[in-house]
Amino acid sequence: DLWKLAQDGGLTLRDGNPTNADLNEVSKALTAFAMQKYYEETADSTGAGEKLFDDTGLTGGIRFDLAAVSSKIDTALKAGDRIKLADAKGFDLYFKNYLAQDGLFTPAESGLIQAMLPNLRDWYIQAGAGGMTATDTENRGAFMLGGSAADTLTGGDAADLLVGNGGDDILSGGKGSDVLIGGAGADTYKYADGDGLDTLFDDDGQGSIEIDGQTVTGGTQFGDDRVYRDSDGRLYAKLDDKRLAIAGNLFVENWQPGQLGIALSGPDAESAMPQTSRDINGDLAPQDFDAATAGVQGDVDELGNLKTEGAAPGRADLLFDSTGNDYIRGGGGDDIITAWRGGDDRIDGGAGNDAMRGDGGDDVLLGGDGSDVLSGGAGDDRLYADSQITVAQAIANGNSQNGTGQKADWLAGGNDDDILVGNAGNNVLSGGGGQDLLIGGAGDDYLLGDSDYLPAPADAIVFEEIGWSVNPYNWDWTVTPGANDTYTFQTAADSTDNPADSQADVIYAGSGNDVAWGGGGNDIIFGEAGNDKLIGNEGNDILLGGDITPLMKVGAGGTANDLWRRVAA
Repeated sequence: DLWKLAQDGGLTLRDGNPTNADLNEVSKALTAFAMQKYYEETADSTGAGEKLFDDTGLTGGIRFDLAAVSSKIDTALKAGDRIKLADAKGFDLYFKNYLAQDGLFTPAESGLIQAMLPNLRDWYIQAGAGGMTATDTENRGAFMLGGSAADTLTGGDAADLLVGNGGDDILSGGKGSDVLIGGAGADTYKYADGDGLDTLFDDDGQGSIEIDGQTVTGGTQFGDDRVYRDSDGRLYAKLDDKRLAIAGNLFVENWQPGQLGIALSGPDAESAMPQTSRDINGDLAPQDFDAATAGVQGDVDELGNLKTEGAAPGRADLLFDSTGNDYIRGGGGDDIITAWRGGDDRIDGGAGNDAMRGDGGDDVLLGGDGSDVLSGGAGDDRLYADSQITVAQAIANGNSQNGTGQKADWLAGGNDDDILVGNAGNNVLSGGGGQDLLIGGAGDDYLLGDSDYLPAPADAIVFEEIGWSVNPYNWDWTVTPGANDTYTFQTAADSTDNPADSQADVIYAGSGNDVAWGGGGNDIIFGEAGNDKLIGNEGNDILLGGDITPLMKVGAGGTANDLWRRVAA
């Protein structure tokens, strides 16, 4: 064992301290581990009769099982108990001194390493003049400690701790929720889809991050200046001024703009209204083609719209689109507008309780006054409960305005990537498929990232909270929150719902007592002010409450790793 330590350089001889090259606390700790194994070993000990240090299956380093060092640690592991590092004598005598040296680790890194080590059984330590290349195959929790050269460290299926130290290291945690500490040098952090929830510490901000073999470089603002999106739909969330979350899978501690090759910039210019070539208007009286017959004898054009003559303010219209880009105005009255033929349409419901559907094409739907139902259908649509407003202003209004307390609008995005903007009333925003941006505004809103619920004429959707009576959520919906916090949806036979997809949605609930469901994917939900309930569902979700949010519910959040916290306003 001692011969394996006496190699030509590396951590088994010197600690690599930049200010004191003679320190060798790691070497002393390893020597103490080997001596303790020798003196405490019994016939039934783990690794009895074997050497402690093994170098098979790796280069430039050694590996050992902490259970073989101490009989007490061995007993604890066999019983499934948490180990005490003090039972490995070399830890308290020497290894703690190594972790506390100036110039090697920050206090946060040193504390985190000590906190994680009791859960890490298999240790890998760099030895020799070159870097260590090691892959954990035990899957019991690995601690990998690189040296001053370029190391390549790959964790297993459990939660691992990988420390690169100096050199241009390559760190890949593998499955499980891992911690990767790169140290100095241009380090590369590799992540594969499904690996878990990893946390990164990088001392100098050099190097890069790869997800599924692709280097991430940042993106543009998506919502406000807390969320950004790149061209692949990957989301970046600034949790505070020093912590960056990437794609719901990676958390970079102490990150500053530009570090690790990640640049976050302002929003892209918001899309203009569709350029339309045909106007279709409501609030017009039907043309009477047979004045001799009682009543109005109307006719329709090639689109199915009534042929009209003269104004009829407040008329309840039934309007259809063409195959081109149309500008459809409902005007007053309770209108029904169906744009199913395609094209990038602009649909303005106007006053009244309107029902509008833009299907096919990238449509813009404006609810106007009244309690409206807006459905985007296929295409990347923008739905506004009232009038068009910038994303930034909508988020600001949601945090500054007071809710009306009145039933407002129902917005359903449909498939593809949609933007849904509520108002100060009590809205339902249902993103549907694709990567959606939902902004509830002030008021007590229901926001669903994935499900594409649409109300039918009567009791199509029923929201039920366990422990209190069922309330219909239809054209005249009212929802009164109860004391419990588990929600289910009941869908009537004549209603429709597109099931959750794996796209990551962003939800800004705004002020008011809101309920938000992320659905599938690694979603980001901001509760903002009010007494909200935030439910991640599937995926690694980020749930951030507001100033008086007492509960962020992730119990319905599936089996994935959710981050949730209360945030002071």
